Amino acid sequence: MKKKNITLLFGGIFLLIVFTQVSPTFLNFFKMFGNNQTKLNENKAAYELGEISESTYNTVSVALGSANINFMQYGIMIGIFILTGIAYLLAYFYTKKKKKRLQNKIQQFQFDHPPLDYHHNNLIDFTPISSGTTSNSYTAKLDFKKSNYVFVRGTYLIKFMYVAMFILGLNSLIFSYYKHYVVRGNPITIGSIFSEFFTSGGIFMIIAVAIFLFINPTGIFDLKNQRFISLNTVNLSEIQGLQIVPKLVSTRKSGMYKCYELNIVLNNGERANVMQHGDEIMMLHDAFKLKNKLNLPLWKAE
Repeated sequence: MKKKNITLLFGGIFLLIVFTQVSPTFLNFFKMFGNNQTKLNENKAAYELGEISESTYNTVSVALGSANINFMQYGIMIGIFILTGIAYLLAYFYTKKKKKRLQNKIQQFQFDHPPLDYHHNNLIDFTPISSGTTSNSYTAKLDFKKSNYVFVRGTYLIKFMYVAMFILGLNSLIFSYYKHYVVRGNPITIGSIFSEFFTSGGIFMIIAVAIFLFINPTGIFDLKNQRFISLNTVNLSEIQGLQIVPKLVSTRKSGMYKCYELNIVLNNGERANVMQHGDEIMMLHDAFKLKNKLNLPLWKAE
């Protein structure tokens, strides 16, 4: 059996297992939600017939209403996890297929020779320069869709991370506010707004925004105005070349892994980081496309 067929077979078995495990959970959610709704109707009917007091009616209504809100909240949360997982798997297999297609093409790429001094030593520094967030996977890319611009963007891995986290936080926050102010009838105050925000989904939303602002890679090669805009703005005329620098990163969680920097090298020898991640094939692909776009030499550390 071919490797591709084996992958599809195991992928299908995995999805089947997930479906068989998740389906009963969803069915139980709907069943419990329906039972609670029936109890709410029975409670209302008993109150209208005078069989229970108003205080009992209100207590039971609040309890059952809160339970129904919890069912809805957790049901949506599970749905978000499932959709995010499916989207991530689709993006993973798409990237894997793209890398396989690029494998032979990249082997034909030729790096330029870096400038040497009279003693045949490199005039370009090839030590790693970036101490920012690194990854052992494909987390950054160059976007060439617009003719006059090249954007440095996060890949789907980063986008799924902060979008899913933000939606999960927002889901929890909305239901928390609804239970607190609508179901329980508590008065709206500034203190309660902040209290519910920080004790429900607000923290997840803050983390998601922080990932978007500080971890999500950004930068623009503006060919129209001939400049590179990132942490600092550099004129393209000041760039003498591009370089790829491999480096080993050691962490407690992931152990030691190899990561790659794509840097610009200025005429005065100074360098600035464009992006970094752990996928060599995708890094080479983007780097050579940028080299051709800017008509600059591309160097790699030996």
